[in-house]
Amino acid sequence: MEGKVETNEVIKFSCNQITDEIVNNGCFFVGAKNNSVFNTIESDWFKFAESWNELELDTYMMDGGKYRYRKHAVLKSDKYTNHIVQIHNTPHYQSYDYNSLNGDIERWYKCIDDNVISSNSFGKIIEHALKVFNLCEINNLDENWSSWYIEAHQFRIIANNEFHGEPTPEGINKDGVSYIFMMPIHKDNIKGGISTIYDNHQKELCQFEMKVGDATYVDDTKMFHGVSGIFPVTDDRNGIRDMLVLTFKKME
Repeated sequence: MEGKVETNEVIKFSCNQITDEIVNNGCFFVGAKNNSVFNTIESDWFKFAESWNELELDTYMMDGGKYRYRKHAVLKSDKYTNHIVQIHNTPHYQSYDYNSLNGDIERWYKCIDDNVISSNSFGKIIEHALKVFNLCEINNLDENWSSWYIEAHQFRIIANNEFHGEPTPEGINKDGVSYIFMMPIHKDNIKGGISTIYDNHQKELCQFEMKVGDATYVDDTKMFHGVSGIFPVTDDRNGIRDMLVLTFKKME
């Protein structure tokens, strides 16, 4: 299937190989065992993953859902560099054109904790994604931009015997950015949550279930994406799906 690589052989894909897949196919999926950045994180992964327990209920859900918890941070990097700085006191905003459920409003979420932003795990992940997307653009003839506007989202979707969870409640969508990086951090007691990638005509290209440590890279200008609902396997505890999502938007 286009834009998706699965293999039983352990292959560490270089940033250049990942970039080639994104440029040629619009997206790339890599499993945890072949995810070079995931396999270099050791020192503080457990503490990093535990920070998802501190997320707050998303009170902006226009469907009234109580299934999504999150924190948010905004960062900036000059193009083709690896220097990242954080921008404080900035809301998350998507137009209605990109988010028909929660669009056209400023959404102010609690900022991702400083110790998470400064952690080894977060640093390695965001620096890796930045390198990949810089490589995607470095041979692009479009020079009418100067920096990346980066948003980091910690998401927790929960499901129980009272309600199921919706990772993408707005349905098949684009984020209105240039590129998206997604990585599951923790999953427990859930079924569902199947990711699907579509072309710009919303033709389905590939479908997969992301596991902890997997990574998906998406050119948002070329692809739509969506994730099916999650349900608890057993009723004795919440089903949980924790995700880190990074979006990169070219800015003038």
